[in-house]
Amino acid sequence: EYFKTMTGKDVAYVASSEGCSDEDGYSFKATGYNKLSRNYSSIMVPLLERFMDPPVVDPNFFVFLGIGQSNMQGKAPIEAKDLESNSNFTDDDWARYFKMNVVHERATAKPPIVRPDTELGVTDYFGRYLVKGLDPQYKVGVVVLAVDGCSVRAFSKDESVCSAYLKEAKNAGATYVTNAAAQYGNYPYGKLVEMAKKAQQTGVIKGIIYHQGETDAAQDGDLWLSRVYEL
Repeated sequence: EYFKTMTGKDVAYVASSEGCSDEDGYSFKATGYNKLSRNYSSIMVPLLERFMDPPVVDPNFFVFLGIGQSNMQGKAPIEAKDLESNSNFTDDDWARYFKMNVVHERATAKPPIVRPDTELGVTDYFGRYLVKGLDPQYKVGVVVLAVDGCSVRAFSKDESVCSAYLKEAKNAGATYVTNAAAQYGNYPYGKLVEMAKKAQQTGVIKGIIYHQGETDAAQDGDLWLSRVYEL
C-alpha cells in the first residue's frame, strides 16, 4: 500500500524483519523492524526510484551555480525582512525561487541558502532580483557551495591539489576552512558537480557566480586567474 500510494502503481513486495524484496527479486537484508515508511527508508528510496517516472526538465527553470569563500558563504546577519513576504517580494515570488542543499533537497530559497551554519550571502538578493526581472513563467534556482576564507585551490578539480591545500589549512589552524570543506566530503569540486548534475534533472544551468580571491590576494594575479579558468 505504501508503494501504491507513492507511485500510483501496483507493486508486489514482501517485507518483514528479515528483509524485503520486490517482484523482480531485488532483495535487501534489514534489521530493526518498525514502520516501513520510516525505518526502511534506505530500502524504500531505491525501490521507489525504480517505479516512479523520471524527473522532467523544465526549460523555464533557470539554475545558477554559486562558488566562493566567505561572502558567498554568507556573513551578513539574517534579519526578519530577509525572510518575510512584502510588496517588493511577494508569496508568489518566493514560490519561484529555490535552493538546493548538499543532499539534493530543494526548498524555497530563504536564508541561509548555503548551509544551516551560514548567513546572508551573495546569491540571496541576486536570485530575488532575477525573479522580479523575469516573466512569471520562469523559476530561479541557486546551487551554492562555499568555503569560508579559502584559496581557489580548495575548488581544484584535481583532488590531490585540494587535499594538499586543506592539509596546509589544517596545519595553519584555519579550522574555518577545514570545517566547511568537511561538509563537502573534503572535495568541494566533486560535490559541486554532483549537485549540479542533480539540478540538471529538473532545470537548466544558465550561469555561474564566482566570488573568491581575497585569500589569494598576495599571490600572482595571473596564477590566480589561470586557476579560476581551470575551475
